[in-house]
Amino acid sequence: MAQIKRRLKDTTYPHIDVSDLSKHSVDFVEQARLTRALAAFVLTKVAGLSAEDAAACVTDGPDDNGVDAIAFVDSEPPRLYLVQSKWTDSGNGGGAALDEMMKFQKGLSDLVTMNWERFNNKVAQRVPELDNALLNTDLRIEVIFVTMGTPQVAPAVAAHMDDYITTLNDPTEVALFTYLNQGAVYKLLVDDTLSAQIDLTVELSDWGRLEGPPDAVYGHVGGAEVAGWLRDHGPHLFDRNVRLVLSNSEVNASVLETIEESPERFWYFNNGVTALCESIDKAPAGGTERRQGTFGLKGVSIVNGAQTVGTLARALRQGKQQELDAVRVMVRFISLESAPDDFGKRVTRATNTQNVIGGRDFVGLDPEQTRLRDDFSVDGLTYAIRSGEERPDPEKGCEFTEAAVALACAHSSGLATQAKREVSRLWDDTSKAPYKALFNASTTYLRVWRSVQVLRAVEAELDQLKDGLGNRERGYAVHGNRLVAHVVFAKLDSTGIENPAADWGLVLAEVPDLTVKALHTMTEKGEAEYSGYTASLFKNATKTEHLAKMTIDALA
Repeated sequence: MAQIKRRLKDTTYPHIDVSDLSKHSVDFVEQARLTRALAAFVLTKVAGLSAEDAAACVTDGPDDNGVDAIAFVDSEPPRLYLVQSKWTDSGNGGGAALDEMMKFQKGLSDLVTMNWERFNNKVAQRVPELDNALLNTDLRIEVIFVTMGTPQVAPAVAAHMDDYITTLNDPTEVALFTYLNQGAVYKLLVDDTLSAQIDLTVELSDWGRLEGPPDAVYGHVGGAEVAGWLRDHGPHLFDRNVRLVLSNSEVNASVLETIEESPERFWYFNNGVTALCESIDKAPAGGTERRQGTFGLKGVSIVNGAQTVGTLARALRQGKQQELDAVRVMVRFISLESAPDDFGKRVTRATNTQNVIGGRDFVGLDPEQTRLRDDFSVDGLTYAIRSGEERPDPEKGCEFTEAAVALACAHSSGLATQAKREVSRLWDDTSKAPYKALFNASTTYLRVWRSVQVLRAVEAELDQLKDGLGNRERGYAVHGNRLVAHVVFAKLDSTGIENPAADWGLVLAEVPDLTVKALHTMTEKGEAEYSGYTASLFKNATKTEHLAKMTIDALA
């Protein structure tokens, strides 16, 4: 406790504002200042803020609605950190009480639903920043309860927050809850002073050696063993990497799918892991036999493959031990012992800047796309289908991604939701649905082009409306834009969409007014039925199907 207090006094404590507590006793002010300093100190660690910037994020005070600090970091992906802190001088107190956790959860709920009137002036001054953060469709929310108590949080208390986080994470992960007790806070201090060097003993199967300098060894390792590296050593494993594990990325979802559905093929489908190390030593056992070798690796840092390792660790946390036992991961370790000074940086840069070939790149091989491109060109329009092709001027054509989203919104609420949740899944496999439901022999260029025009008209109207909307309805306009487009498609008379002689301009003229009605009705129905965090709502196919039906029926 004395060490923790000294660290606070040396870092965030001097920057903490307690001017709102002038009417309170000296002891009360000191406790409050330490509580606020603790919240800010956590932000310096988890969000990478300076002590002064972290102190400025403190919102603790009367009417704080259970949230003691709020920090937004415009990272990749952007992150919103919410902290509740509890300081006790004795350090012998219990963990979080149920009423404290309930208050924190209620504050989190009010924050994600933009009920700003329930917060104090410290939050009110930051509403524009927080509005923009919550309207960002890539936002990740990290919720942290920190206390100087020594016990872990009681299961019944943790369950209250965990249950709410589960609702936010349905159907995709947007929020994470972390509980920090005195021991965890002390570890944050220790991490500042101890070397982060990571030494591994690794069993490499079918290994090989590249004799340098620099020396390197390579082979394959079991999935559970690789997952254990991150479990045991934490994010220091990626100290030399250009990024840490990305939560909820499309690539990671694909990696997890392989682990779950075909773990025995993981080696074939995955690029593997590259790590730098200070030195490589091979144990005598096994001699020169290449089937199995035990290697001691000093100062390991993974520079490529963080998403692979992170997803394997996630599978381990989820109890997928059987699947991980069947996974083999290709790994290579490069020693810097005899390497030039800048060699490690050059390896990191080179292994993270090579172009990745994904499902989008294979779309251009589909004959249906070539046919559509040719049909567009006959009418003097451009249809860009290959990655890297220049996007045509709006009045002169469109590109594949925009066409896929437009057709998805026109097709069904389910595919409109998919376009919002994880758009690449629309073309992940060009041999089957949903891709084949959108692009097949009966898909005409005129349907594609006119669908794109409708989508653009919807987006233009929503963009024009946004600044004049209240917080909640603006959330529907931003996060629900694809479902609004689906409703507009459903209400438009599209019988002439494939008829060249039809006056499509008359149909497009109806879009702005219909968009306004669809948005207002959807907001009304959605608030009455669901409320909650709009970003999660519009990624849930079951809820959006019901909401779309209610909206369409109301507009009949």
